[in-house]
Amino acid sequence: MYLDGCENNIKYLKAIKYMSFDNQINLERAKKIFVELNGFKDSNAKIYVVDKRIKALNKRKYVEAVFVILFFMFVIFLFMYCTG
Repeated sequence: MYLDGCENNIKYLKAIKYMSFDNQINLERAKKIFVELNGFKDSNAKIYVVDKRIKALNKRKYVEAVFVILFFMFVIFLFMYCTG
């Protein structure tokens, strides 16, 4: 029984460590561990936090992609205008 608690604490701390990195792969790893912990400490609340951070990352990636596309369209338009 005591050993199970220690193992869960180690897993929990590992998941917290993964949460400290701001990339989707580590956030997914953290979420997987929190799901495995099944309610240990505040792991269910951490799943919610991780999901929100993943959604925010995906949104930020989408916005960055749109800005990159718009920038290249502007550069192409400017090039065509200046050479035309």
